[in-house]
Amino acid sequence: MLKKIKDYISLRHIIYVSIAVVTIVALIILVNKPPWFFQDLPEENFVKINLTRSYSDTCQLCSESDHDVSINLQQYQASGLAFYSDSDITYILTADHFCTHHSPQYLFREGDIVDKFTSLDHYGDVWNSQVIYADFGNDLCLIASDMREIEGIRVASQMPEIGEKVFVIAAPKGYSDTGMSLHFDGNFSGCDDEGKCYFVMNSYFGSSGGVILNSNGEIVSMVQMADIQLGFITIGPNVSAIRRFLDSASSDLDLDIRY
Repeated sequence: MLKKIKDYISLRHIIYVSIAVVTIVALIILVNKPPWFFQDLPEENFVKINLTRSYSDTCQLCSESDHDVSINLQQYQASGLAFYSDSDITYILTADHFCTHHSPQYLFREGDIVDKFTSLDHYGDVWNSQVIYADFGNDLCLIASDMREIEGIRVASQMPEIGEKVFVIAAPKGYSDTGMSLHFDGNFSGCDDEGKCYFVMNSYFGSSGGVILNSNGEIVSMVQMADIQLGFITIGPNVSAIRRFLDSASSDLDLDIRY
């Protein structure tokens, strides 16, 4: 009888220890989210940003009475990520070389060049958008949109370890449609002395502005340049530049952008 009691207690001890070990391992996975665990990218935060550049003037030859005309000159497209919502405004990160792309305005003696920004989300909805802050030196742009409220995405405190997996949602050559967003992954390869960071990751025209995430789902960089000939080298800023950019935007615009 005594032996049966001892065996029962021993069995219970093994069960409790096993449950404790499984619980601890599960908590470690949930907190750290290793690359093999992190699979669900926030496509609901992804946007394809469209810029329509038009020339607006008064047409004096169209009819007996003058009236305004608008001619679409150029259209551009980039990727972006909505990372924070506050009241009725959702903030989007993208690349500044898209936001401030200049057209040959010297061709027109009169009239105005008008830029219209819209953001197309994963669900096919189009949202009015406006550039509110830009940093030419670091190629970063902040856009305010009337997009629906989204779950915020944090900015990492530091860059990943070299070789660590990274992830991005982008629309190379405009490939994005309702219910379809292209997911890419790659590896972080380090940063140079100028703060340019390198990733082994596919990107192409239209991928610019795609925000790069670490295995915890935090922002670490952005697609800004790529070696098109090689096809697998992507270049972007370090996370410190992004944090400084958002701090400057919050201070200069008197906003409370939380990241």
